[in-house]
Amino acid sequence: MASKKILVVDDEQNILDLVEMILRVEGYRVSKARDGPECFDVIEEVSPDLVLLDVNMPGMNGWGVYEKLRENPRTKDIPIAMFTVRAHPGEIGKALGAIGVEDYITKPFDPDELVRRVAKLLSE
Repeated sequence: MASKKILVVDDEQNILDLVEMILRVEGYRVSKARDGPECFDVIEEVSPDLVLLDVNMPGMNGWGVYEKLRENPRTKDIPIAMFTVRAHPGEIGKALGAIGVEDYITKPFDPDELVRRVAKLLSE
């Protein structure tokens, strides 16, 4: 697990830095992107094993990025967890059910819970 690569996509630098610190301590290799276009560039560079993707980003939001990743044969099988402050049960259910994201992690998050969920996603 420790050598697994995770891409964190969020427009908030403090979230990027915090998640990177938490996951690096666990031995994961973490890459970061601040928006959709940068996400696509980093994916080409590092071929992550998992993407943590913020929903609320300027320009192309997380759902737009998610759709493009699922349409691309090279990225369609990468597990994606939406990573957002939106904690409405209806949106969570839609994301996990109809849309099919692998997980929906709400902010603020417990660091231990984040690590457990990342480990679970990478083991599936």
